[in-house]
Amino acid sequence: MFAAVMEAVIAEAARRGQADLSLVSVDSTTARAHHDAAGMVVDEEVLVALEKAPEAEKGARERRESGARSRLQPKPRR
Repeated sequence: MFAAVMEAVIAEAARRGQADLSLVSVDSTTARAHHDAAGMVVDEEVLVALEKAPEAEKGARERRESGARSRLQPKPRR
């Protein structure tokens, strides 16, 4: 998703003649460091919730996929 947005922004800048990619460098390290560099303060409770969120999402995704598989399997005849 991020790559598509970046490509669209770069394409629009190029169309306007405003693209100078010789100085562009964006990666997750730069984006992640920005919040700390800006002095962002996160409550400990929020930080813990943010750290747990990816694992919770993974579990929810697995449950959805498991449920979808069970709905696709034929029911046994009696």
